[in-house]
Amino acid sequence: MSADIEIDDGHIRLVGELSFETVPGILAQTPRLFSASGEGKAIEIDLRDVSRSDSAGLALLIEWHRLACRQRRPIHFHNVPDQIVAFARVSHLEDLLDDEADETRPA
Repeated sequence: MSADIEIDDGHIRLVGELSFETVPGILAQTPRLFSASGEGKAIEIDLRDVSRSDSAGLALLIEWHRLACRQRRPIHFHNVPDQIVAFARVSHLEDLLDDEADETRPA
């Protein structure tokens, strides 16, 4: 199991699995990732290449949301995998996932 992080023009893209094995390593890179987005700018996270996620993936997004709020920066999650959306719905946290693509997702 592995997860990679790609940064392109300030946008963060996660590739691979978001699991209990990979999330701690990703979380440890948060300061670098958030600073790559640019001081005071919105943090853009693309999850289209996440192949699998367990509840740790949702926990990561919650933590990133919390940290972005502390920095008074907007954070946007794009292309959120169905697995994470399902965990969020069960937990009544779907409002954290402001993915524009969710508009096409069935309710």
